[in-house]
Amino acid sequence: MVEQSHQDGQYVVFRLAVEDYGIAIGSVREIILRQELTRMPQMPDFVEGVINLRGRIVPIINLRKRFGLPAAEAGHAERTIVAEIGGGEAGLLVDTVVGVRRLPGGSIQAPPEMLAAGGAAVIGVAYVEDQSVILLDPNRILMEHDRVMRHDQVQ
Repeated sequence: MVEQSHQDGQYVVFRLAVEDYGIAIGSVREIILRQELTRMPQMPDFVEGVINLRGRIVPIINLRKRFGLPAAEAGHAERTIVAEIGGGEAGLLVDTVVGVRRLPGGSIQAPPEMLAAGGAAVIGVAYVEDQSVILLDPNRILMEHDRVMRHDQVQ
């Protein structure tokens, strides 16, 4: 069942293509510029590779690819949101970070049931000042079947 009530909260708002998305600020560890990365074999196409972030190996997920959006133009400025995902951390490659925004709980609507089924990453949509912000659960961005997919293919 989809959660129908939401509390006020602060969200890191970022842009992918022409839409604004947000994740709860409590899930965000830091925001960095795009870094040189090391490509890893046998990863899903949306996993760009890994970076060494002050001694920690962090996988980088391209959210445009993950959500089936067109690739960004060459030379497009990109940022990486390092977030807690599934007990670890991952970098979420986004077009730009808009900022931190407080969203009142009353402005957040639950996604349609068909989006909530199957663990979709969308957990709500906030409508504030004639703008919409699609709210994501970072733990659902990399779903369990994605985590084990490559392992199963190798065996």
